Amino acid sequence: WAAFQRRFHAGRCATAPVLLPSPALQRERGILNSALTFKLQRDPSRGLPLRKRLYQHIKHELHPTATNRNLWHRYRATRKWIQRRLRKPVERIHYALGRKRVHVMVRAEQAPNAASRVTLDQARDALGMPLAKLDWRLSEIDKRSVAELTAQLDADFRRVGIGRLDLADWLREPGSAWPVDPTVSNHPIAGYHHMGTTRMSSDPAHGVVDADCRIHGYANLFVAGSSVFPSGGWANPTLTIVALAHRLADHLIRLRKNA
Repeated sequence: WAAFQRRFHAGRCATAPVLLPSPALQRERGILNSALTFKLQRDPSRGLPLRKRLYQHIKHELHPTATNRNLWHRYRATRKWIQRRLRKPVERIHYALGRKRVHVMVRAEQAPNAASRVTLDQARDALGMPLAKLDWRLSEIDKRSVAELTAQLDADFRRVGIGRLDLADWLREPGSAWPVDPTVSNHPIAGYHHMGTTRMSSDPAHGVVDADCRIHGYANLFVAGSSVFPSGGWANPTLTIVALAHRLADHLIRLRKNA
């Protein structure tokens, strides 16, 4: 666990270590891309610890006033100081006393699912506009990918003699059900990013925009953002979104010069 808490600095950028399935393993098992790391976590049945409840309250429930923003920045600075100075010895004590166990954390790619929908709700916002209604569906391959990957990690642990991995019961159950564990992350369903709905494809039958982010059938309507991703991957999408925006800007500049 301590090894995977380390950060490797290259200039001002910090890189975090993760374990990845090889492309060969992905092809062999027919699974999606994912990344593994480790976390010391207490029994989920005990509920959220006080520090997480405080984090969620400050971040999600306070109004964005200058005073509350200042409170948030002070809280984050204090939290980072505690993590740098005190977290490792405190976590070792929790582990020695049996209050926490080492858990495998999976950041998993989700396969595109045509059954998912974003529609307009009957409810409206303060300006009278309909709210977005998200119908988010998971697929069998999403769950199977995590099951296959963690089973492989267990086999590798046993092969080299460093331990074993106990798979969660829900990974062995049929269907695509994915339980929500609020203790995993600072968000109820861990880290998530909205993607898709204007998928990129050369064929209008399988997507909304072409390779230049232009909506099929329109000469001057373009989309930039994670909505054009053909698939999500497991990593944060921000840098890819920025790259797409720069790429589209260059394309539009060329179109204007050639007009």
